[in-house]
Amino acid sequence: MDHALPSRQSLEQAVSLLAATTRAVTPRRVETSAALHRVAAADIEAPAAMPPLHQALDDGWAIKADDTLGASPYAPGFSSIAPRRVRIGETLPDSADAVLPLPKASEASGAFEICGTVAPGEGMRAAGNDLRRGEVIAAAGARLDERHIALMRAAEIGDALVRIPRVLIVGAGVVGDWLAGLAKQEGADCAMIEASARGDPSEMVDLILVVDPSEGRDRARRHERTLFSRIAMRPGEMTGCAVRESPGAPHASETATIFVGARLESALAAWLLLIRPCMRRLAGATSSDGTASLPSTRKIVSAPGVSELTLLRRLDGEAKTGARWEPLATGDIPYSAIANADAWLLVDAQSEGFAAGEIVTGHFL
Repeated sequence: MDHALPSRQSLEQAVSLLAATTRAVTPRRVETSAALHRVAAADIEAPAAMPPLHQALDDGWAIKADDTLGASPYAPGFSSIAPRRVRIGETLPDSADAVLPLPKASEASGAFEICGTVAPGEGMRAAGNDLRRGEVIAAAGARLDERHIALMRAAEIGDALVRIPRVLIVGAGVVGDWLAGLAKQEGADCAMIEASARGDPSEMVDLILVVDPSEGRDRARRHERTLFSRIAMRPGEMTGCAVRESPGAPHASETATIFVGARLESALAAWLLLIRPCMRRLAGATSSDGTASLPSTRKIVSAPGVSELTLLRRLDGEAKTGARWEPLATGDIPYSAIANADAWLLVDAQSEGFAAGEIVTGHFL
């Protein structure tokens, strides 16, 4: 297994160089229906309390709870005001602070008799219980999912300020389609062109992904500055990056081009370790992926000098052993490992790996 060569950039240096070229894109306002999976550029707040007034949670009598103190079928009480019958979701009058179930009151005797008790707030949803005016539905940097969109619609929020990176993928095929799908999940707008396409589209996008290192090296010569052409990581040794000044770009002064290998394992490593962090900086995203720290079922071996991606599968195990991580592959990753992996971890270039039974932290895919 090769040690890092002088011509290779370390992963840490590559990440740092790429981070210096990417910044959050300019926010734009979109309709709520178009905000799904986008990243909020500012806190999204409830414009008004929900519900705006007290509402009944069940059919019953809108009543003042104090009027029911001590009431029972054997010693009925009498209301100081005339209770009003309400249905589910109906607004309560200002004088009421509870909803008395229908069987706990009677008008049969000509007077309104109370035969049971309720506590203040019982049987009703208080004004502002769901959302207070100004309460944050989604914080700046949050990726808006179906839950956020439903709450925004319920609160009658018609639009949102979001950041939408514009990504161009050069090179069709399985890898290009996969990267496009992953980028869209991060809230980006994606366009795809064939590697043979002419013209220079870099001024219209915030990030370019070129699938196929040979094509990438050829295109790199047309960029103003090469950040790195090879990287000391496995898989993805041929991943490279170049940037050019883009004064006409809508969001950034520089556009980065990342060159990705044509195999799935190389694309996965480039995505997890370089492209996705870059995408999240462009989108201003603050979200992070879930992790779990569990013992490894066996030893993870890695060569010093090269950062290596390890794919993991979670084994729930029995009560005595508990959950564990099963390493599927390190560095040289077959497609079967990609198919069965639940998480990943990076073995640092200065590390030789982890012993069997050692606690390792897996990042869920």
